[in-house]
This record gives sequence, C-alpha cells and structure tokens, in this order.
Amino acid sequence: MLPEPRLTIKYRYKPVFRDPILPPAMNQDRLDYLLDQYHNGICSPDEQAELDNWYHNLKGGKPDFEAWVNEQGGEEQLTDTLYQNFQQKLQQNKKRSRFAYSGWVAASVVIALISGYFLFKTNKQIPQTNTVAQVKAPAGQPGKNKAFLTLADGRKIDLDDTRPGQLAQQQGVVIHSTSGGKIIYQMAGNQKAAAKDTLAWNNITIPRAGQYELELPDGTKVWLNAETSLRFPVQFQGKERRVMLTGEAYFEVAHNASMPFKVSTGSQTVTVLGTHFNIKAYADEEKMSTTLLQGSVSIANSVSGQSKLLVPGKQADIYKGNGAIAISNAKVDEVIAWKNGYFIFDNQDIRSIMKLVSRWYDVDVNYQINKPVRFGGTFSRSSNLNELLKNFALISNLHFDVKERRIIVSN
Repeated sequence: MLPEPRLTIKYRYKPVFRDPILPPAMNQDRLDYLLDQYHNGICSPDEQAELDNWYHNLKGGKPDFEAWVNEQGGEEQLTDTLYQNFQQKLQQNKKRSRFAYSGWVAASVVIALISGYFLFKTNKQIPQTNTVAQVKAPAGQPGKNKAFLTLADGRKIDLDDTRPGQLAQQQGVVIHSTSGGKIIYQMAGNQKAAAKDTLAWNNITIPRAGQYELELPDGTKVWLNAETSLRFPVQFQGKERRVMLTGEAYFEVAHNASMPFKVSTGSQTVTVLGTHFNIKAYADEEKMSTTLLQGSVSIANSVSGQSKLLVPGKQADIYKGNGAIAISNAKVDEVIAWKNGYFIFDNQDIRSIMKLVSRWYDVDVNYQINKPVRFGGTFSRSSNLNELLKNFALISNLHFDVKERRIIVSN
C-alpha cells in the first residue's frame, strides 16, 4: 500500500485577516532564503546584517508590533486562526499538519510562516528543525528519497514534486533532477563564472524520514542522510572547494590536487584532495565523527587548534566541549550501512539505536527502562516500523508500544 501523498505548505501562505508586515525592501522569496540560512546556522556576515536590518525595520520586540499580535488574541489565538486557514486551504480533514514544536513554540513557528518574525525572534533561544511544514506520511512507513533545495535567489524546490529534467540554471551551471532521488549540477558547455561574480550558494535540506543524492559540478558525489543540510556553491572558484554540513553525509570526492575539497562542520574542517569518507555531525549528538574508506584526509579543530591525518579504516571523533581529536579503528560496514539501505548495530545501547530509528521513521521516542540494554544485528531500512520493532523485541526483551508517532520503550 503506497503512502498517502504529502502536501507541502510554503512560506508564502498569507493570513486572510491581515496582510503580513514586511518592509518594502524585503520580498518574500528573499526573506525565505535568509531565514533558511539563519535556521541552518550558515548565514554569511552580509546575510546576517540584512536579516538584522529586516528585523529592526519590522520593529521586532517593540510595543507596536507586540500590540498587533495581541490584537489578534495573542500568539496562541493567532496560531489557531492560521491553522484553521491551512486546513481550509488544503481540504485535508483526515490529517493534521505537524510542526516541529509544541505548545507556545508551535505558535512561534506558525507565525513565522507568515512574516518570519517569530522564527527569527525565537531562533536566538531555541534550536530549529524544518522551515517547511508538511503533511506527513502515515506513521510506520520507512523513509524515502525526499529533500528541499534552496537556490541562491531564494527560490525553494520540493524535490519530491519534481520530474526528471532541468530544474534551474545558475551562473553557467544547469541543475538536473533524475528519477532515482538524485540531482546533478553540470557546467553548461565551457561556461565559468567570472572571478568578479559573487559566489552563488545553494542549500539542500533532507527532512526526517528522507535521504538524497547530490552530484556537484566538479563531479563529487554526496549521499545525504535524514535530518541533514548541505550548503555548497553552484560552482567552485579560487583555491579550494568548500561545503558546509550539518547531519550525516557520505562523500566520494573528485580528485583535484590544485583545489582541495573542504567540509566544514561547526568547529571541524575536513580537508581532502580526492577520497571516500563519511561524516556524522548532528547538532544533538555529543561528537562529530569522520570515517575514512579510501585516500587520506586531514582533520582540524578550530577550538583546540589540533589537527591529525586520517588513513583508511580509521575514524576521528571530536567530542563537543574539549575539541580533542581521538583516532580509533573504524567499524566501516556499520558506519556506511545507512547509505547501503541497512541498519547495522554491534552491541549498541538502545538509546543510540532508537535515535537512528527516530530520524528514519520520523517518530519520537520515550523511555521507561530501569537498566541499560544493548544488542546488535543487521536490519533493512526498508522494513515497516512495526516489523523492525518486533525484531528488536525478540532479541532485546524490551517492549515497544507505538502510539501514532511516538514509541514508548519499556522493560
């Protein structure tokens, strides 16, 4: 049985009772782009300044703007009104769109869909997840190929809804979509951006229960796991090829001795010439891990000032806080199992196992256990959630109770 089709609500939705307050100098597409950059923590200094200027022009935090919110009954009432409008627009009476927050945080996110104000305001205090609200697939379905692409001009493309063919063209580079969950950046003939051109950056975001493949204009191939974001230039210029990653990705880097390939993940920078490696750098995990399969890479940490060379079969871990780089033997098959369509666990604790399950099946997990539990095994990522949890229960003696999108794990 195929999952129900997913419908996406873009930022451009406007409430019927009042036009959104946007300064004339900021159009909606540009605002969407800047908020996406801010949410992913990859704003350039100029973009940050532009967003700050928008925020102050909006009179954010001042009494007159807050009074407007209060006129609508406060953030919660405003949220309820907007949600009702969403429901009428979508004519979806069977399913409710779920957002990344609950309670008053949910109110902030919905209001952000109108003007971005509360997104910018609350982002300074609370980590954000997706900036696009979506009607999700039924609980229990495994993840699939899905992603959102943000172009340099602020346009957003839902890659779920695209057909094979050309998506866009930027700075002499043509972006193609294929039928197998992949987009390809290709130079249009021999065109190259002039050195004086401002580098155009794109951002691809993979939601929970998603994965996608990307081929950069230099021929480098990137596989992106769930809850991952990659920021990259439309084409590489200068002395290096630099991209910025949050989440997990597997890279097969095209060799170019004169232009090293660099991956930035917060305080970590991985430098390569041409090689195969996996990086796992989720914001909610205690360490960043780089696993090398082929070639060699240099790992540097800006916090500790430490750098080390990694050879095939080794893994470098940087624990958040101390910045030290620890080198160990890698469990390569386990590390890249996600890319090959599997979960492989080798005597792992239940919490780390369920964190992977949570991302791939887009569910939350609660624990009611009174002792540590560890187990291992190989499982298909294409399995239905209930089937997977039955297998877990057999080998772990744990109970898994599924209630909508929440799993309760108990002894």
